[in-house]
Amino acid sequence: MVVLASLPISVEASLRRIHVARLTLTYEKPPQVRYDLNADLKEVKRDKTKLRFKYALFLETFPAIQRAELEGDAEVESPVFGSVTDLGNLDQGLFTELVIEIYRKNYDTLYLILDCLGLDIPSPWIIRDVHLIGSKADRLI
Repeated sequence: MVVLASLPISVEASLRRIHVARLTLTYEKPPQVRYDLNADLKEVKRDKTKLRFKYALFLETFPAIQRAELEGDAEVESPVFGSVTDLGNLDQGLFTELVIEIYRKNYDTLYLILDCLGLDIPSPWIIRDVHLIGSKADRLI
């Protein structure tokens, strides 16, 4: 169990697909890159304090040198989720922490793939902010 924003939250995440790409033809590493993390979350099911959703994380570098896409399923359990509270109504800070926790749960796999391909590897702690892509009301039910 993880404590996010002073609330107890249990996060479980499974990875279904990962896609990694080098976006430049040069093999020189830039002196400094910035990583941006974007997320697309779609609610699948809700039970009292549990929320299940499909996620897609997009990790990109600036300048545009490489990109990684991670897709999977996640389940979050917390008293913050009720019959009317969904992902779209979460506080931005809590949403960011939730997505970063999913990113960190997949970090080992991402690290191994990027390392095997000789690509730049971000730190699991380097992400500061997450942006939601798409409509907050998207549902797969």
